Amino acid sequence: MPLTLEELKDVQANAMADDIDIVFDKMTMWSKEEAMAYFESGGTTEPEEVPYVIVGHSMGTWMSYEWIKLCAERGIPLPAMWIVSGFPAPDIPEAERPWNKNEKMDEATFQEECRGWNVNEIIFEEPNWKQYSGMMRDDFTLFDSYSFTPPPAHVGPSFAIPMQARVLSKDCRCKKHHLELWKRFTTASFELEEMPGNHLFFYDVPARDEWMKSILKKLPTPFFPEACID
Repeated sequence: MPLTLEELKDVQANAMADDIDIVFDKMTMWSKEEAMAYFESGGTTEPEEVPYVIVGHSMGTWMSYEWIKLCAERGIPLPAMWIVSGFPAPDIPEAERPWNKNEKMDEATFQEECRGWNVNEIIFEEPNWKQYSGMMRDDFTLFDSYSFTPPPAHVGPSFAIPMQARVLSKDCRCKKHHLELWKRFTTASFELEEMPGNHLFFYDVPARDEWMKSILKKLPTPFFPEACID
């Protein structure tokens, strides 16, 4: 359910979101209820015959959890693999989250908070900061205000989904012990690897390539023939 260019412009032109459910709605252009109605009406092509994986980095890991939880609640087939990177598990106690809430920060303090996420210094120059600071405030508010709810009772505290986790060697905030917290969300296999790069590794082409190859090599059959990876 990708956005077209015009839809993306429309999302950017409207008020920014500070709630994960709102982000779900904007990124899919559907509400959760509309998405579920589509699935339940047979709008997909035999989902049990179309295996898929879920990949989330940073706050995207918590959005991936919410999506998987929603699928479990509605009896929709779960992914063949779940890949999380650069963020603690969603049930981490608020006092242990490796960041500070931005709500009461002045601009200088907020910029320092951004630096803790390896944000490039060029962002803090004008006119860049004027352009992006509001969006970044809303982005940070998403995980500042997130409230965890456990999986449905009929699923149990965990999901039977093999998991891969990635920690970045130069990530200033999210460390190995934060990624290890995800282990309790699966009753299947769990593997954690350290990769080069910082929290925003995807701007570093060699680090991004190594991260991606590490994921492709772990995908279950028949997603990627090994010959296609290198």
